[in-house]
Amino acid sequence: MADDCLICRKHAGEGPLVAPMVWSDDVIVVTHIPPVGDETSAFVGHLVVETRRHAPYIDDLTEEESAAVGRAVRVAARALRHEFSPEYVFSGVIGVGVAHFHQHVWPKHPGTPGRYAWHSVDEWPGAPRAAGGDLDAVCDRLRPHFE
Repeated sequence: MADDCLICRKHAGEGPLVAPMVWSDDVIVVTHIPPVGDETSAFVGHLVVETRRHAPYIDDLTEEESAAVGRAVRVAARALRHEFSPEYVFSGVIGVGVAHFHQHVWPKHPGTPGRYAWHSVDEWPGAPRAAGGDLDAVCDRLRPHFE
C-alpha cells in the first residue's frame, strides 16, 4: 500500500474514493462509482476494476494481475449486459487522475440520446442513478455474476 495513494486508501476503507463493493479477491477489487463531487446519486453501472497491489500504470501489472483484470472486466461487462440490457458496454483505462491502475466499465443505458458520446453517457439527465441503499442493491444484483 502506498500511503499517499487514494486507491490504496480506498481499499483500506479510508478517503474520498470509498465506494460500494461489487466483488474482490486477493488480486482484484471491483467497486461501483459513488456519487461524485456535488452529485447526490451515482450513474448506475459505472464500475471500476482495480488491482489490490499498488501498481501505478498498466505496464506495471504482473501477468497474474493482467489476466485477473481481463477476467473481471469481461465479467463486469456481462453482468451489466444481463442486469441492465444496455445498448453498449464501454471500458477504458485513462490513467491521468490517480497513479494506481484502474479500469472503468460502464453501460450506455437504453434511451440515451445519440448526442451523448461514449465517454459522456453519464451526463444524460435521464440516465438511471442511485444512492445509498439503492446503490447497494445495484451491487447486490451484479455480485453473483462474479462468483
